[in-house]
Amino acid sequence: MLEPGDTVEIEIDDSRLLLAACRLYLPPLCGLLAGPLLLRIAGLEDGVAPLLAAACGLALGALVARRWTRNGVPVQWQASTGSDGDSSRP
Repeated sequence: MLEPGDTVEIEIDDSRLLLAACRLYLPPLCGLLAGPLLLRIAGLEDGVAPLLAAACGLALGALVARRWTRNGVPVQWQASTGSDGDSSRP
Protein backbone atom coordinates (compact mmCIF):
# COMPACT_ATOMS: atom_id res chain seq x y z
CA MET A 1 0.00 0.00 0.00
CA LEU A 2 1.35 3.41 -0.92
CA GLU A 3 1.53 6.13 1.63
CA PRO A 4 2.33 9.82 1.32
CA GLY A 5 6.04 10.30 0.73
CA ASP A 6 6.59 6.91 -0.96
CA THR A 7 8.58 6.96 -4.18
CA VAL A 8 6.74 5.80 -7.29
CA GLU A 9 8.55 4.88 -10.50
CA ILE A 10 6.77 4.78 -13.84
CA GLU A 11 8.30 2.74 -16.64
CA ILE A 12 7.14 3.00 -20.24
CA ASP A 13 8.46 0.89 -23.08
CA ASP A 14 9.98 3.13 -25.78
CA SER A 15 8.02 1.52 -28.60
CA ARG A 16 4.71 2.01 -26.77
CA LEU A 17 5.56 5.61 -26.03
CA LEU A 18 6.35 6.24 -29.70
CA LEU A 19 3.14 4.51 -30.77
CA ALA A 20 1.08 6.60 -28.37
CA ALA A 21 2.73 9.83 -29.60
CA CYS A 22 2.06 8.88 -33.24
CA ARG A 23 -1.57 8.06 -32.47
CA LEU A 24 -1.98 11.40 -30.71
CA TYR A 25 -0.14 13.79 -33.04
CA LEU A 26 -0.30 12.35 -36.58
CA PRO A 27 -4.06 12.57 -37.29
CA PRO A 28 -4.35 16.30 -36.45
CA LEU A 29 -1.19 17.04 -38.46
CA CYS A 30 -2.50 15.10 -41.47
CA GLY A 31 -5.85 16.88 -41.21
CA LEU A 32 -4.14 20.26 -40.98
CA LEU A 33 -2.22 19.57 -44.18
CA ALA A 34 -4.92 17.65 -46.07
CA GLY A 35 -7.66 20.30 -45.74
CA PRO A 36 -5.93 23.03 -47.77
CA LEU A 37 -4.43 20.43 -50.12
CA LEU A 38 -7.89 19.20 -51.08
CA LEU A 39 -9.01 22.77 -51.75
CA ARG A 40 -5.96 23.38 -53.90
CA ILE A 41 -6.66 20.25 -55.92
CA ALA A 42 -10.27 21.43 -56.39
CA GLY A 43 -9.03 24.89 -57.45
CA LEU A 44 -10.68 26.77 -54.58
CA GLU A 45 -7.66 28.40 -53.01
CA ASP A 46 -8.89 32.02 -52.83
CA GLY A 47 -9.57 34.06 -49.71
CA VAL A 48 -9.83 32.46 -46.31
CA ALA A 49 -11.01 29.09 -47.60
CA PRO A 50 -7.61 27.38 -47.07
CA LEU A 51 -7.50 28.66 -43.50
CA LEU A 52 -10.99 27.35 -42.79
CA ALA A 53 -10.14 24.03 -44.47
CA ALA A 54 -7.01 23.76 -42.30
CA ALA A 55 -9.03 24.44 -39.15
CA CYS A 56 -11.68 21.87 -40.13
CA GLY A 57 -8.99 19.31 -40.98
CA LEU A 58 -7.28 19.94 -37.65
CA ALA A 59 -10.55 19.51 -35.75
CA LEU A 60 -11.42 16.33 -37.62
CA GLY A 61 -7.91 14.98 -37.02
CA ALA A 62 -8.22 15.76 -33.32
CA LEU A 63 -11.47 13.80 -33.14
CA VAL A 64 -9.85 10.86 -34.94
CA ALA A 65 -6.87 11.00 -32.55
CA ARG A 66 -9.18 11.07 -29.54
CA ARG A 67 -11.07 7.96 -30.67
CA TRP A 68 -7.86 6.20 -31.71
CA THR A 69 -6.07 6.83 -28.41
CA ARG A 70 -9.10 5.72 -26.38
CA ASN A 71 -8.95 2.30 -28.02
CA GLY A 72 -5.17 2.43 -28.12
CA VAL A 73 -2.29 1.18 -26.10
CA PRO A 74 -3.24 -1.14 -23.22
CA VAL A 75 -1.90 -0.25 -19.80
CA GLN A 76 -0.41 -2.91 -17.56
CA TRP A 77 0.11 -2.37 -13.86
CA GLN A 78 2.78 -4.21 -11.93
CA ALA A 79 3.65 -3.78 -8.28
CA SER A 80 7.36 -3.63 -7.61
CA THR A 81 9.20 -4.51 -4.42
CA GLY A 82 11.04 -1.72 -2.69
CA SER A 83 14.82 -1.84 -2.84
CA ASP A 84 15.32 0.50 0.10
CA GLY A 85 15.40 -2.38 2.60
CA ASP A 86 12.43 -1.12 4.57
CA SER A 87 10.92 -4.27 6.09
CA SER A 88 8.66 -2.55 8.59
CA ARG A 89 5.77 -2.46 6.11
CA PRO A 90 3.94 -5.57 4.93
